[in-house]
Amino acid sequence: MLRWRLMLGFSIAISIATICWLDVFLESCTQIPGLALFPLLLLLITLGGREMLRLANRNHVYPVPYVVYLGCYLIAASAWGTFAFQHYSNQPGTPIPAVDVRLMEDADSAEFSQLMISAVVSETEKASSMVATENTVDVESEEAKKSEVTRRRLLEKLEHLTPGNWALSAFAVAVILVFLQEMYTFVRPGAVNIRISYSIFTIVYVGLLPTFLAQIRLCHGLSALCAFIAIIKMGDVGAYTIGRLFGRNKMAPSLSPGKTIEGAFGALLFSVLTSLLFFYWIMPWMGTVCSQEKVVWWILYGAALGFLGMLGDLAESLMKRDAEIKDAGTLVPGFGGVLDILDSLLISAPVAYAFLTLELLFD
Repeated sequence: MLRWRLMLGFSIAISIATICWLDVFLESCTQIPGLALFPLLLLLITLGGREMLRLANRNHVYPVPYVVYLGCYLIAASAWGTFAFQHYSNQPGTPIPAVDVRLMEDADSAEFSQLMISAVVSETEKASSMVATENTVDVESEEAKKSEVTRRRLLEKLEHLTPGNWALSAFAVAVILVFLQEMYTFVRPGAVNIRISYSIFTIVYVGLLPTFLAQIRLCHGLSALCAFIAIIKMGDVGAYTIGRLFGRNKMAPSLSPGKTIEGAFGALLFSVLTSLLFFYWIMPWMGTVCSQEKVVWWILYGAALGFLGMLGDLAESLMKRDAEIKDAGTLVPGFGGVLDILDSLLISAPVAYAFLTLELLFD
């Protein structure tokens, strides 16, 4: 078992590093982040969704697979699609006209949007006037300018949308799809509420939570994502190593008999040390400026992720014990299934995203 874990763990790490390098390369060519990691996200969602449906079937609950998968794909695609849209809206040659900074400070979001639209119209009218004065305006040029003004107006109305807005909207659509499917297939009473609940829970667990991983990459860079994954997984290593060497006291025997209190301390220690290592040395080497004044936050970040990683592992153990199976799947020998690898990441990702968004870790 240990040999399989070491071999596959090393292979998975090399594969992820290769995909990350490809992602950086494609971003340098297209200026769109996540082109290589987004297909990997969809693959993980697919495999994780299949394992969640397997757990449901073990409990004699049978959600409709295509609705669950479609809901998960919508959420993931919407979160990543936000950045594709922003890339499109900021293409060279279609700059947004400048607006007085004092007006930007005094106006609220609605007024600012109107000011931006007015500026676009003003610039277009000014250009049209100059061209008309020189008698060089033709019909095709005027139509192109009107089309550009219309496009910029639409973009200004949509630019306030964030990945979170898109993901939540897609989640709402997914919930509606679940209800529509149940209404369409309803014949007689029996486990409808259970199917709806499990379908929505699966969409949240393997559809909505992974989008925080995508947002860490897209909003805060590849180095932040690498640090997050390393801190969580080194916490797993610490729990396994210290637990095997010194573990005596069971932590949650009814959920996971192999986990010990000593292993939990090992997870926290390894996560904190990995956090300090990344923010002191690895992230500056990757080009991210990290101030040592944030060292207390680095320690808290590592401790929080180490604790949440264990919580995510226990949460998945709860579902497996309820289904009376040892592993969520058999795809990864030595580890179990995809969910057995992702469980600690999924629960931790929202908290990591909050730390990064609040700029607690680096300037």
